[in-house]
Amino acid sequence: VVCDIEYIKEDTVIESKSTHRGELRYMEAEPNPLFYIEFRSSVQDGVPRNNAKEWHVFDGRYYIDARETTQSINKHEVLRKGERKNVFRLGEGPFPVPFGQRKADIVETFDIRLVPPAPGDPPNTDHLECKPKPGTEIARRYGTVHFWIDRELHLPVKLTTVQTEEGESITAVFRNLKPNTGIAASKLNLPDLDYAVTEDPLPPLPASSDK
Repeated sequence: VVCDIEYIKEDTVIESKSTHRGELRYMEAEPNPLFYIEFRSSVQDGVPRNNAKEWHVFDGRYYIDARETTQSINKHEVLRKGERKNVFRLGEGPFPVPFGQRKADIVETFDIRLVPPAPGDPPNTDHLECKPKPGTEIARRYGTVHFWIDRELHLPVKLTTVQTEEGESITAVFRNLKPNTGIAASKLNLPDLDYAVTEDPLPPLPASSDK
């Protein structure tokens, strides 16, 4: 999947709003899916920000974020070498990227209701209200998630939710969706950036008790 993305975070308590726009690339791969997001422009409380490019990449093992403002690259180890896990499964992984989800996983995690069409909905979409089931990880992290699913592509074109710990609302809009593009894996690599690099590895596994 390749598409344009608009990502909005809003804190209504302190009346702060940030908007990021760029491109998202997502690819099913083995042993784990990959994604690449490049935000090329940013607006903070109505004021355009200069030198505010951001990159967010998952390479199958590391989640990498790079920021032009700080000239920094941070590599967070999510999986150990060779480990396989669906880090995009809703409520399980750290990434709210709504592609590659199985219907069974969504039904297991949410109570789902079809919402009647309303003015302002993206055209040709079905609006799903997804309430996290009590006791799930996603119920701890997020409020109700609203998806607008394109009826022809069967892909989300918009989502909204609230991060409960931060108290921030999130809106992501996906435009010009191009599924099954056959994108090369190299197109999901972080570009060469002369930035300072820090790494955040996973803790070592416990030593085996076998004698």
